[in-house]
Amino acid sequence: MVLQLAAGGDATVEGDGIEILADGTMLERDIPVGAIGVFAAPEGANLHLSGGGLIPATGGAAAVGDTEFEIRQGMLESSNVVLSDEMVALMANVRQAEGAAQLVRAYDQLIGQAITTFARAGR
Repeated sequence: MVLQLAAGGDATVEGDGIEILADGTMLERDIPVGAIGVFAAPEGANLHLSGGGLIPATGGAAAVGDTEFEIRQGMLESSNVVLSDEMVALMANVRQAEGAAQLVRAYDQLIGQAITTFARAGR
């Protein structure tokens, strides 16, 4: 997906010496060449996966106000996943699956015993 400008259209630059300010302004050799567009889906909008991103199913995304965001050049957003919590949840799920498997094995043994008992009684 191509980076979109706030005024519309695709962001293009000539060189690789680009600087991005906190408000989204793109500077090339200290000359403003555009502002990065920051958009949000309308509240309660149905989103669908398209091109690796979520896109509103109907209507378009609305531009976000200048004071509602801050862009940081060279930063990566950290994940909102806590690995220790995920490992605990994974271990709990594995134990539940093992318990369910033991229950199925016990049920299978009981049914096998019942069939064997009824088969002997029928002779």
